[in-house]
Amino acid sequence: MKISYRQHFRKIQQGFSLVELLIAMAVTIIVLVGAMMMLMKSLDTNDTTMLMDEMQANARAGTNALAQDINQAGTGIAWGGYTLASGGTAENFGNNANYLTPNTFYTVPASAGPPATPATNVMYGITPVDGGGPAIAGPQNKGTGAPTQMDGINLVYIDPILSSPDPTISNWNTPPAPGPTVADAGANVTITMPAGMLPAVNDANSGIRIGDVLALNNSVIGVVSNVAPGPPAVITLSPGDPYNINQFGLAGSVRSLATGGVYPNPVTVMRLLVITYFLQGIDGLGNPVTRVNAATAVDFRLMRQVNQQAATVVAEHINYLQFAYDLGDPSCLAGAPMSHIPNAVEPVTCGIPAAKPAYDKIRSVYINLGARSATPDKHGVYYQTTINTSVGPRSLSYNNTYPPDKP
Repeated sequence: MKISYRQHFRKIQQGFSLVELLIAMAVTIIVLVGAMMMLMKSLDTNDTTMLMDEMQANARAGTNALAQDINQAGTGIAWGGYTLASGGTAENFGNNANYLTPNTFYTVPASAGPPATPATNVMYGITPVDGGGPAIAGPQNKGTGAPTQMDGINLVYIDPILSSPDPTISNWNTPPAPGPTVADAGANVTITMPAGMLPAVNDANSGIRIGDVLALNNSVIGVVSNVAPGPPAVITLSPGDPYNINQFGLAGSVRSLATGGVYPNPVTVMRLLVITYFLQGIDGLGNPVTRVNAATAVDFRLMRQVNQQAATVVAEHINYLQFAYDLGDPSCLAGAPMSHIPNAVEPVTCGIPAAKPAYDKIRSVYINLGARSATPDKHGVYYQTTINTSVGPRSLSYNNTYPPDKP
């Protein structure tokens, strides 16, 4: 049978059937749903990766800052620490009592002798603050279990800018002649700095500030109360400083440099960096929360304070900070060094009648720092990470314990 041209044309124009159209739509929907699921999964993975990367970056930033300062602890300071003014009101680190329990410089108890020795206060390269921080829910701050009391730590070393021991660097260890001089000014003690000090006393970046800690002749300590830029620049040390170190009427204060009221001028002047690390809680508006109200904090951050300057944020979302210490006791050479002691307190051993702090015997520090993600994921879960590392402060860990060569 012959088909006319008109009939043939109509047959070509008929297109898809309804069944074919429904099948095509179903296939298209399946493909689109699959693509959408892949996109959502990719977005979730990206969000998770960003949260974990930020969390790990904060943990590394906090750990690195701690490790760098701990490694410097004791550098340039007197071996065995500095004897402070003794016999008066206790000296303390004077920092952030709202965030750390009040922590004092170590007190060496009096001895009946012979010879009899009075109680003395000492500034060591490291002074632990065991359990002095906020209580944060655990274990390991994952939000369950009993709260864990966090630690803090105090570190002391010379300022490498003003007081570098490198003789090739022009700084305060190589001052212009005749050098700094100390004098009594009634209730205060003054230090007159010669013109030409590098860097300048009033240098905007590295100059002396109120609250800075100075070591004179690397033997006695004073805290800056005022700076007159001069020339010549005059630094004033007055009683009542936050550390309570400037107790001039006591043995071991700056005035103990003088013999019969005469100071051994000129003197050397070094700035010490007294550094404290602690955790600070914050509320939902980002305002600091005191240690005793830590349960109301929604987050925590690692803070670093240098001398009596304002504390600065080192790392955000840090919710775990604890330390342990290795102690080396030269009087107990028969035994192995004591390791992983949380409070750096030497136990009763080697003939020691009672446990006592052994901050002068700290040889290494173990850091246990935990961080969480800034925000929860879509399921309301915070990601957690913990970094554990150890640091051996080079100026505290290595000393000559070998006997002298025989002739």
